[in-house]
Amino acid sequence: MWVDRFSSHVISVKKVEKDSGDPTIAVLTCYGPHNRKPGQRVRVVSGVPKAGSEAYFSRTLNPYEFGLFDIIAQSGISAPNVLKYQMTQAPSVGRVQDTPCIPPNTLDDPPACIFDTVFLGPDDIGFSTDGGSEAVAEGNRVFNCGTGGSYHDTFGTKDQTDRNNYYSDVWTGPYQNMGRASELKAGSLSISGTSATFQADNDHGLVVGQAVRFFPPLGNPAQEYFAVTTVPTSDSFTFEVSGTVTLIPPYTFGALWQVRLAIRENNVIELGRAEHAGTGYGYSSAIPFYSGPHPSQYVFRAVIIANNIIRIISGSSNASAKGIEILDTERALVEGNIIDLLVQPGMNISGSRSLQFFNNQTPSGVLLRPTLIPPTDAVPDDLAIQVEEDFFVAL
Repeated sequence: MWVDRFSSHVISVKKVEKDSGDPTIAVLTCYGPHNRKPGQRVRVVSGVPKAGSEAYFSRTLNPYEFGLFDIIAQSGISAPNVLKYQMTQAPSVGRVQDTPCIPPNTLDDPPACIFDTVFLGPDDIGFSTDGGSEAVAEGNRVFNCGTGGSYHDTFGTKDQTDRNNYYSDVWTGPYQNMGRASELKAGSLSISGTSATFQADNDHGLVVGQAVRFFPPLGNPAQEYFAVTTVPTSDSFTFEVSGTVTLIPPYTFGALWQVRLAIRENNVIELGRAEHAGTGYGYSSAIPFYSGPHPSQYVFRAVIIANNIIRIISGSSNASAKGIEILDTERALVEGNIIDLLVQPGMNISGSRSLQFFNNQTPSGVLLRPTLIPPTDAVPDDLAIQVEEDFFVAL
């Protein structure tokens, strides 16, 4: 029942187009009821184009002045999934839609049509304790949010735990969206054999094992990311290089934002948000670790995902939902999770190395194996299968 209140959920938008009577008015069509009325404000945001070149789509980044608007009188509209808002000028593009324009991905599309993904409403985050050390978020109840929490995308984390939380009707539960590095700092580089020493202009704050990014890249083939091997002084560090290195100063470095240990355990996550019907963009993911890739280095040093219950909220048709996604991870243990999705196994891994999966099941007790998406450095060990094989060998 709608009692003059609307959900905090982000709604997928099917298309935005000019009003036939006034080209400065945008007509927005959602995939579901928006539950808004004239006089209320609405936030319209652009997503990420899914096909074609970046240059092609960047020619008209904001054709409908996406932002925060007042909803105007809905003359000529009776559908619950359509609304109008006033723009300051008529856009050059006739329509933005989340399905490929015809003909797709050609220069003939504009100004009639631009292919993009658009969302209506704020993408709220329930909570976050990430970005520090020894932080634990537990016993929280999060309802009707885009991201349940913790959410993290900036700076490094030593260790952080999300446990015993209940998320209902969310797009994601705990969400890592990493991949960047700190501001580049200057210094001088010297190489002796395979050992490189960087003398920074100021204290670097690095520790052994931490990954750094260099610009310009080093070696042949060129490599951009390296692990710190020693820290002789507060303003110098060493790392190993391979291949032929021709020094081309000046050099700068920045710390890759990494997560030393992330734990997700004993959470109940009910996914409710559906993706764009045309593109698949914006699908729900209960426990995503997104990043990279960063060749030879990993953003997530160690991950534990254990004893979580992941399911689709009652009544949802979210067929593209994922349970666990692990990218750019050095070590991970995934065990004892119950995953109940419309499409199984619901676990994807990519760009990772030493992963162990044990006793992840559907509610009916069927063991689940992860789906490998290239590139990945090693096939994960499925401890449940190993135990079963060892049992038969022992017999």
